[in-house]
Amino acid sequence: FIIGMRSAANREDMPGRMGGFTRHAVPFVIFASLTAALLAVLLNSGLSLVFQQSPAPRLQYADTVSGPAALLLVVLLPSVCEELFFREGLLSAFEGHGTLAAIFVSALSFALIHGSLENLAGPFAAGLIYGYMTFTLGEVLPAACATFVNKGLSLLVGYMTRAYAPTGILPYFL
Repeated sequence: FIIGMRSAANREDMPGRMGGFTRHAVPFVIFASLTAALLAVLLNSGLSLVFQQSPAPRLQYADTVSGPAALLLVVLLPSVCEELFFREGLLSAFEGHGTLAAIFVSALSFALIHGSLENLAGPFAAGLIYGYMTFTLGEVLPAACATFVNKGLSLLVGYMTRAYAPTGILPYFL
């Protein structure tokens, strides 16, 4: 990690990615958000089949909070913090080694922080998409919005699973 970091003296050379969210990026962000969410589910489900494990619920801690608190603590704050660290910090720090290397390292780090082997491929793919989005648009806010959508969808699916699974109508929602 230290090898990839630029010195404080060269910090002004690093591209800042704290710009505003431009309107032209909205369709791309929506498409990338939904693609990352779907790809993560498919990849994680595939790994669960390969390792012959049932997919574990990812947001178990979301049971302890609900409503606006869940949106804040489970969706908004982690989205902003993750993207500031992985895309603004890590991606920018490794860009001296090339854009592809920087996107790869930030995506791999993003995947590893999510914990388990069956949950590695989904966050890695999402991290690649978010890194590409950050590099392409030159700002980190669209990636934070995409992460917000992804985490929000996970929270919604978790809620629907808990609320509607006992009734037997959950397959109709999925």
